[in-house]
Amino acid sequence: MSVAVIAVVAGITAAAVMAAQPASHPHARHHHRKGQHERKGSLLTTAASYLGSSPAELRSELSSGKSLAEIANATSGKSSQGLIEALEAADKQKLASAAARLPTRITAKVNRPGGGIARWRRRGHPLAYARRAAAKRST
Repeated sequence: MSVAVIAVVAGITAAAVMAAQPASHPHARHHHRKGQHERKGSLLTTAASYLGSSPAELRSELSSGKSLAEIANATSGKSSQGLIEALEAADKQKLASAAARLPTRITAKVNRPGGGIARWRRRGHPLAYARRAAAKRST
């Protein structure tokens, strides 16, 4: 068998095995960055701050089947519309911060050899090995 076929079969087998296994965590399939739920500025942290509770308390209420709107409307002096506005304001602040960093990030990409486009090849991506092997065989 060729290296390319072996790489594809191995990838498909690994995907099938992982898909067949139950998720160890309710959100395991969502590929969140490590610590995203507790990170300052996350949806849960922002909502908990607006509602005057901790992220753990809010997570508990959400786990019981309540929506953020239901929790906000049931909290004295809070509303779902106020929560929406608080979350929008937090996201706008993140976007403004990202936009401020954009010129520096773009400049770094433009000045990087390869423009960052071929970065996965330099890191030894499995498909790169398969493609190189297939290219050598075809020549």
